[in-house]
Amino acid sequence: MDKLENRLEELETGHRDLKAEVVERFDKVDLQFADIRRFAERINTGATAGDEKLLEMVQNIQENMVTKSDLKYFDLKTTEHDRKIFKLKQKQ
Repeated sequence: MDKLENRLEELETGHRDLKAEVVERFDKVDLQFADIRRFAERINTGATAGDEKLLEMVQNIQENMVTKSDLKYFDLKTTEHDRKIFKLKQKQ
């Protein structure tokens, strides 16, 4: 009978230790999940802020960008001025 009581006491002690370890590990897992959630929120927030900034930059580029028609116009005007300069030099 003493052997059974000792064995029962060992099992109960082991059970308490195991239960304490399980609780400790669950607490660690909960902390890790909280860290992961915070990290995910930072990523989502950062991505949103980055997307808004990128969109703003693209809009700024589109507003200030020189178009193909602008380049043709300036090329035409440059050519006209070159002709006028050439004619003026020829007159001298």
